[in-house]
Amino acid sequence: LIFVQKDAQYYAAYGAALLVPWTTRRALYCQYICPHGAAQELLHYYAPSRLRIHLHAGIAAGLRWLPVLLLFVAVGATALVLPMDLAEIEPFDAYLIRMAGWGTLTIAVLGLIASLFVPMAFCKFGCPTGAFLEFLRSHGRSDHFGKRDIAALALVLFVAGVTVWHHTIWQWINGV
Repeated sequence: LIFVQKDAQYYAAYGAALLVPWTTRRALYCQYICPHGAAQELLHYYAPSRLRIHLHAGIAAGLRWLPVLLLFVAVGATALVLPMDLAEIEPFDAYLIRMAGWGTLTIAVLGLIASLFVPMAFCKFGCPTGAFLEFLRSHGRSDHFGKRDIAALALVLFVAGVTVWHHTIWQWINGV
């Protein structure tokens, strides 16, 4: 019975993380739950102002596609059932010291260093979870077809393609 209660709490928390952005236009997970976002905020707050840089608009626009590309990697690895630990492309396990792998620790440290120079650098330019939740979040522009819709459509087409050609892709990856 205790196990069932934990599962219900687990699903309720994830359900809230998905439903709240969609219904309230607020990023619940990013603003209130993510430990890496809180650490970045603290570092940026206490960082000397001479360290802060302003990225050129073109560079920032290009970097904003990195989380979407990482989301494609995660969805592709999941759809192809690849033996890949998706926690390695996120810094969250770094805050669980005994569980953290080198990839997670490296991403966490690099994200924190970057946040000294650019506020919330990892959140803006590296977080696939934030990119996924951003797709879910309502922006009130539902009557306009924008970049967010193009990225979501591309992700759906990517998953459809991976599903249709799963066997061929799997053989190509394994060299069969």
